[in-house]
Amino acid sequence: MPKISNLIFMPIPEILLACKIKAIPGRDTHYKRVKDICDLYSLLFYTAKSFDKTVNELKKYIQSDAVIHLKNTINKEMMEESERKIGEPSGSINTVIGNLFNEFGI
Repeated sequence: MPKISNLIFMPIPEILLACKIKAIPGRDTHYKRVKDICDLYSLLFYTAKSFDKTVNELKKYIQSDAVIHLKNTINKEMMEESERKIGEPSGSINTVIGNLFNEFGI
C-alpha cells in the first residue's frame, strides 16, 4: 500500500476495484450504483498501470463469481448514465467494463 504519511495509507487501485465490484450488486439506490460504475471505470481506465496489469493484480483480490454478479446487476443504461455524469464518450464505460468481463472469462 502506498504511504501518504506516517498515519494514512492509501489502498492500491486493485483493492478499491474489488470493493466496488462487490458493493455495486448490493446497492439498492440507483444513483449510488451509477456513481460506483463511474468509480469502477475511472479506476480501470485512469490508473497509472496498464489495464492488463491492473486486472491481473485485481484477480488476486476477487473471484470470478463476484464479477459475474456485477455483470448481472448493471446494464447498458446505467453505463450510459455514468458516461453522461462524468463526461466520457458514448460507449467508453461499456467498452472498459466489457473488457473487464472478458478478462474474467465472462
